[in-house]
Formats: sequence, C-alpha cells, structure tokens
Amino acid sequence: MPIISTMIPFCYFDIFKHHITSSSGQLVRRADYPGLVALQTKAFDQLLEEDVQNKGLALEANKAEVAGHNLITLVGASDLGGKDQIVERLSQFAADARGAGCSLRSIGVKIQGAVDS
Repeated sequence: MPIISTMIPFCYFDIFKHHITSSSGQLVRRADYPGLVALQTKAFDQLLEEDVQNKGLALEANKAEVAGHNLITLVGASDLGGKDQIVERLSQFAADARGAGCSLRSIGVKIQGAVDS
C-alpha cells in the first residue's frame, strides 16, 4: 500500500525489485530454490544407487559369514594339525563378516530414512 509504506520505515518498494538491500546496505541474495532442488535430487539419486550396491555387499557379507561357519565345521571335524588356531581365525572372520553385514544394513536403513523424509 503506497500510503502506509512511506510511514513504515521497513516497508519500501525495493521489496518488489529483483535485489533487496539490508538495513546495513548490503545486497541480500535470494536462494536458488530450483538449483537446490536439483542438487538434492542428484544427491539422493547417488545415495539410492550406493544403497543398492550396499545391499549387494550386505548379502555377500552374509554369504561370507555362512561360508566361514561351514569352514569352521569342516576344519573342526578334520585331522589337520593346528586346527584350533584355524578355527579361531575363521571364527573371527565370521564375526567380522556379521558385523560388516549389520553395518551395511544399518547404513541402508539410514539412507532410506533420509530419502523418505
């Protein structure tokens, strides 16, 4: 409203122009919302692609864990010398594979939560 805008010091016609200055005279820049949306879309697409890869890695980690447990059974039943050390190392490998699989699934859940929100 032209009459009121001259009476209120913070209400100027500059608001309707392409640039706005702050009370200190500095140029106020507006956000590039289409650019921000495009950047967010690109980032989420990359996250989803990596999530698909992580699901494959989590499956491979689970397969490695199962294979480790199978090897532990075979080595434990064998007549190999030093089989206790081999079983111990294979047990550690299976535990590490389980931890890696859990971590990858956890990352996948966090990615899906970020994309959904």
